[in-house]
Amino acid sequence: MSQIKVERLSFRDIDSARISVENAFEEDPLCEYLRDKQTKKSGFLKGIISSLQLDARFVLAVHTKTAFTVDHGKALAIYVPAASSAGKPRPTPLKLFLQQLVKILSYTSNWLNTPEQKKKYEGKLADLVRDGVGKKVNEMVFLHGLATSPEHQGKGYGTALVKTVTDIADAEGRECYLLSSNINNTSFYNSCGFYSFKETVFGADNPTWKKDPIVVPLMVRAAKGKEPCEKSLLMG
Repeated sequence: MSQIKVERLSFRDIDSARISVENAFEEDPLCEYLRDKQTKKSGFLKGIISSLQLDARFVLAVHTKTAFTVDHGKALAIYVPAASSAGKPRPTPLKLFLQQLVKILSYTSNWLNTPEQKKKYEGKLADLVRDGVGKKVNEMVFLHGLATSPEHQGKGYGTALVKTVTDIADAEGRECYLLSSNINNTSFYNSCGFYSFKETVFGADNPTWKKDPIVVPLMVRAAKGKEPCEKSLLMG
């Protein structure tokens, strides 16, 4: 098997990356929850806004060099450096603009959710991180997103991308964390050194959601040379 080549995401990769993410998350449980009960019009508008939001995130990630890809967008990972990183450069005007654009598009997309979805989704993931790791989050690397186009899954692309990000964390002696929107990916992340630390649930108390509740775990990977996080740390 040839070695998998991981590269920085570039502007020419963005179209392919967007398609890969949209296809990879088509049946994602949390995305399905947020699409539930949408009208045809709101679903169409949200699809457009979500695509614009992805493009803005990718442009920001290319600008800040915080995204990696395999095969020019067929698989990608985006990470957020620790806030306490030494020598972290001052944000450029373009970075500040893109960050605000992403926030505006995210707010607009969330506005199209049903009232029950908005009530339960807004801030819930942020609360999970705050309650799970507290202020320590400023010292951790965040694996913000990972996606592989369905036709390229099973080739080791995801593993190579996660290792690229965790190598950055290891070089700085930092822990790394992620939020998984699909509980079926738990064993994969376990194989990469991440273990569930705390979790939140969507849909359990939403009367309009008729499917099983969606469990979203906060998963943490220990810093290099430190004791690994134990599965027993999982809190309900």
